Amino acid sequence: MANKRIIEKLVKKDYNDDLEEILSSKTYKEDVKNLLLDILYRLDDSYKDYKKVKPDSLSKDEYIINLINTVKNDCDTIECVRPNSKSEKKCIVDKQNKKIVSYPILVDLLNALSEIRKGESIIKDEDELLIITLSDLIKIGNNINTVEPLRDFNGFSWNTVSCDIQNNYYNIIYQDLIILVGNRFLEEWANVSKPQIDYMEQLKLLIKNKYGKKLSDDIISLIRKLSILIEIETNEEFVEKIKNEKSKIERELKKYQSGEKLIADVTKRKKDILKQIKDIDLLINNKKLLQREYRKRNSVLDDKNKIFSVKVLAKQLTEERKKLMRKLDGYNDLLNPKKIIERKQKLQTKLENRKLIDIDNITDEIWKDIVLLQQMVIKCIETKIKKCNVKHNLMKIMYELRYFCMLPIKNNKKLDDIIDLKKDLNRLKQVFALKANQLQIMNKIFENKKLNNAVYSHIFSSSIISIDDISLKITKAKNEWYIQFFDEGTIDKKYKIGMDIKYDDIRIKTNKIVRLFDNNK
Repeated sequence: MANKRIIEKLVKKDYNDDLEEILSSKTYKEDVKNLLLDILYRLDDSYKDYKKVKPDSLSKDEYIINLINTVKNDCDTIECVRPNSKSEKKCIVDKQNKKIVSYPILVDLLNALSEIRKGESIIKDEDELLIITLSDLIKIGNNINTVEPLRDFNGFSWNTVSCDIQNNYYNIIYQDLIILVGNRFLEEWANVSKPQIDYMEQLKLLIKNKYGKKLSDDIISLIRKLSILIEIETNEEFVEKIKNEKSKIERELKKYQSGEKLIADVTKRKKDILKQIKDIDLLINNKKLLQREYRKRNSVLDDKNKIFSVKVLAKQLTEERKKLMRKLDGYNDLLNPKKIIERKQKLQTKLENRKLIDIDNITDEIWKDIVLLQQMVIKCIETKIKKCNVKHNLMKIMYELRYFCMLPIKNNKKLDDIIDLKKDLNRLKQVFALKANQLQIMNKIFENKKLNNAVYSHIFSSSIISIDDISLKITKAKNEWYIQFFDEGTIDKKYKIGMDIKYDDIRIKTNKIVRLFDNNK
């Protein structure tokens, strides 16, 4: 058995052959087949770098198997069309007919392949509004995450500020969640066809277990709100839907506020139902009356819709009675004081969700809440750093923190560029540097701890793919000290240290390239 596993590791899986075999059974045109094979080729070239930059992601084998299975099982038809300047849609996904129509662009086609395998609704919630908005947030976030290896990596470099992201806010929230609860959970959630569990509750529990109840409640509440706000900002049809629902809920709540009117209304409906049930009971228990009802109903029905027999009518009446009894139970619940309070609270919650449409400036509100969410996530990362006591795990957190700082947000800016987050991110980098010094993961560059901390801080701004292999050079020019990072064939920009340095503080030779991390430690 052990020998078999060794042999399996030595044999490299050729997924090209697998895909070509599947494509041979499809009726796709040659240009589509070539695009699909090109996606596989590009992934083979770029995925290693992607996995290095973002350790908490699917393995390359898992990713490619998912892709091949999607082509095999979910795509009967794929068509490529020329880009149309009049249409904003780069692809059309018809899940029911297993059909994709896409621009002949690799990222667009990959996005469509990611979308077509997803279920329509992946949220369990009493508010249908949140079922829509949270489903969109998770599914679109996952689609953006899925195309990232092709979108931002080309086998040579990492594009840290992508302009081709479908929705930056969905992406940021989804990446936040990966940091908080891990990629596996989100991959399962985003691609489930019919959820058997309440994933939102599971998410809340996972965050609570890792970072505490207060942060968990605040994060979930904010994500719910943001999911609605983003949908309002991007979907005009959705806005009209919310307006109509808001008015309807307000009218229903007025009934609860006028208790006597509600009781009178429900009591009247109950009386009507009780009379209908009584009439049905009379018919079912009296053969002559049942036969008379049978003839009466058939007299006004055409031949196609006539009731077959008295026995069939009796069954229909029995079903009608069951439906009426269910309605009666519902009205009894409405008059139950406890049920009245519960129903009123649910309506008020639904109304609050829909009142978000009344916010004067939705764009500003989204920005404010996105920044607030990042501040909460920063607190969670800080907790993660403080609890970490293993060098290897701290290196993983270093990659995670660097990726977080590099997240594109708007106007070609990264999170690390946002003034509202500077203070929080600088504090987080200092917390990391303190833990890194404790665990001694970096070769000492300076005698002064503050100077070593400055080196860590600049690592989080570097787009060099492999942090493990970074080398460093210290230089001085015009009375300013600089550090510059290097990798095999890659030279990073110079970073000003911005602190007074004495030669005695420096433990390495200036103007000489030295390794930053000792991988033998």
